[in-house]
Amino acid sequence: MFHHAREINNYNTEENEQNPKQLKLQRHSIDTLHDFFNDIKFITEFTGFTIFKSNSNTNNAYEIFYTKGRKSDAQGFYNENGFTVLKGSIIAATVVQSFGWEDKRNHFIEEYTETVQGSITLKTDYTFKSPSTAADFCIGSSNNGWLVWKNYNSPH
Repeated sequence: MFHHAREINNYNTEENEQNPKQLKLQRHSIDTLHDFFNDIKFITEFTGFTIFKSNSNTNNAYEIFYTKGRKSDAQGFYNENGFTVLKGSIIAATVVQSFGWEDKRNHFIEEYTETVQGSITLKTDYTFKSPSTAADFCIGSSNNGWLVWKNYNSPH
């Protein structure tokens, strides 16, 4: 379960320093555990926790938005889980002086981005709780996400 949650990457699992190892079980025990895990996935999703629900298979079904503030070039989509910034989005290298969560942003950049041709680029899709938090992260300043994320049909 833990490895599956880490792969989906909807929640930060980095605080958990445990690295569970695969148990050696008989086939019938593994089948039973898979049934239990499917029940757990259903219950967590039903109660609104999307720890095991992947957005990567569904992002084509949603309208894609973009923002280009402060030399960022990010794309994402909004759904019931929050606002997902897509892999390959370019993140602003700096923050404004008044930015409130620079340390957390820097830690996130270390963990989830890589430098590609001199730009800070997101390595994986990442879902934020709101469009504003996603915009703040990408642009490096405080933003109203409902205003800065544009669809490709909106006036520039």
